[in-house]
Amino acid sequence: MNAEERASQMMGIPTNELPHLAIGYLEFLCGKYGGCTEVVLIAFSHYAQAIENLEGLPTITKEGKQWFEEHRTIS
Repeated sequence: MNAEERASQMMGIPTNELPHLAIGYLEFLCGKYGGCTEVVLIAFSHYAQAIENLEGLPTITKEGKQWFEEHRTIS
């Protein structure tokens, strides 16, 4: 499985069952860019890359990597 596939899979999971860190990052991106399907897919893809060590596109940004480094303690 790659990050894009994982992001698509996460889209089908109820929000209350998703990792809090993924939701936190989604909220961060929505605050910057607004909420839309593309932002959700990007957030979940970045989560899969940063936390689950999956490769894929869109590639996580330096800002995204920094966000995850600063927030990894969210359970």
